[in-house]
Amino acid sequence: MWRILTENFLLLDAIQFAYYGPQIDWQQVMNEGRRRIEGYQKSYFEAQYVYDLISSVLNEFQSIGHLGILSADTYDFMLQMFNDTDGERLFAEVELLSNPASKSFYNEVRRTRNLTQRNRVISESRLRYNILRHYISSWKDNDILYLKVSSFGFSTLRETEIAIEVLNEILADRDSVNHIIVDIRGNGGGNTAVWFEGIVLPLWDGILHMKKLGLTQNGDENAFFWERNGSEEYIEFFPISAGNLSDLNLPTDSIYFENADFIVLNRYDLIAEEENPDPFNGDIWLLIDKWVYSAADQFANIVKHSNFATLVGQRAAGSNGGVFNSPFLFILPNTGLAIRYESDISFNHDGTINQLIGTPPHVEINLEEDILDSVLQIISQNNY
Repeated sequence: MWRILTENFLLLDAIQFAYYGPQIDWQQVMNEGRRRIEGYQKSYFEAQYVYDLISSVLNEFQSIGHLGILSADTYDFMLQMFNDTDGERLFAEVELLSNPASKSFYNEVRRTRNLTQRNRVISESRLRYNILRHYISSWKDNDILYLKVSSFGFSTLRETEIAIEVLNEILADRDSVNHIIVDIRGNGGGNTAVWFEGIVLPLWDGILHMKKLGLTQNGDENAFFWERNGSEEYIEFFPISAGNLSDLNLPTDSIYFENADFIVLNRYDLIAEEENPDPFNGDIWLLIDKWVYSAADQFANIVKHSNFATLVGQRAAGSNGGVFNSPFLFILPNTGLAIRYESDISFNHDGTINQLIGTPPHVEINLEEDILDSVLQIISQNNY
């Protein structure tokens, strides 16, 4: 595991020498993890024990760069999400997770925890009720529409589709509204399609430019994903040299470049397939805090560098999928347990590292102030 991480997870050294956030000595974590694993006395590995042990070791990294085990529920969902029913493309995720060792491992974890794969049939009305009760809420007052979305992650593809439908319905009811407040405070991420199809497409008629710059290593696990998932279609790789590094607005500390092989640039644009006949012409406000992570931070990061909305609150947590927009995976060969990680150091536009710094807002609100109240006050004072 540690060999694979040192060859593919470039964030290890950056975490150790972070200027902001936790400073983690990954070699100390590695040595302690090895000691605990070697102290396991049984002649065979019990799936649940391995699951809990590796999870506790990787938890020392506080989910920076998505580093951690793949849970049993997420294992099922990813197989469902990435399985191409048309058979035209075999995603790297499916190829990796379909191996016999992983199937056996996760089946044993489910058996031990009395979990079942999510194949129960739940009525559409019940799914909608659960989503409105736990994840999405709204209110409308005078010329303001408020929308709260506490998660972009749902257990099945159908739940994801229903969540997008619910968001579309709420945002369609915007007659006489001049301001839409989208509150994603506390949102730990999930599926980017929820915020793009559910929030952006109903309101927007332009292009959201997604430009990400980062550094990565040419490890075997990284190269496997680049080849299988067609990253070359919208991502450019530049071999690192002293000349091209000097042209970038990046930190000068050599630790960030010591083990890097490539500069990577993502110029992927989010574009609606059809022109929006009824775009929103008022003001959009996106509320964030330190718990906004993963796909939610990706939403905030794109908003920060576009004119879609004004970003208000506290600095988001980061780890928005990196330059490749999604974590990669590798499988521990002796057990089948899957490990997730972001394969690159991803930089914000000011040269800070997104996984360590997160996404700062346009308008920062002090911790002792309520972010929603502050936005309502801004709207009131400016007589929008």
